[in-house]
Amino acid sequence: MMRNGAGKTTTLRVTLGLEAPTSGTALVGGRRYREFIRPLHQVGSLLGATALPAGRAAWFHLLALAQSNGIGQQRVMEVLELTGLETVAARRAGEFSLGMKQRPGIAAALPADPPVLLAATVVLTRRDV
Repeated sequence: MMRNGAGKTTTLRVTLGLEAPTSGTALVGGRRYREFIRPLHQVGSLLGATALPAGRAAWFHLLALAQSNGIGQQRVMEVLELTGLETVAARRAGEFSLGMKQRPGIAAALPADPPVLLAATVVLTRRDV
């Protein structure tokens, strides 16, 4: 793990095309992220642990992400279950505890089961705790 301020999040933002590098090129599997037609099928990312807007329900957030990448409702349900959100999927994120607020961000990285996962924060699973 790197210390705070070491540039982890900035490096991921450059890799995902959200910021421009001062020099060089960031590639995923030999390609720039912006070249992917359906990027969630290639790269899942978690830049912030609480990436879900407070007024949005996890179900609708994940469904919108999934549908924009040709992923069906069944997979959204599987990801909600995998991340422990199935029982609270209809609740607004603003009602979640701090620990629960991290789960939609993790879930958003998983709908297409991509070969690459980029995370700017440590991600713990149920097996880790």
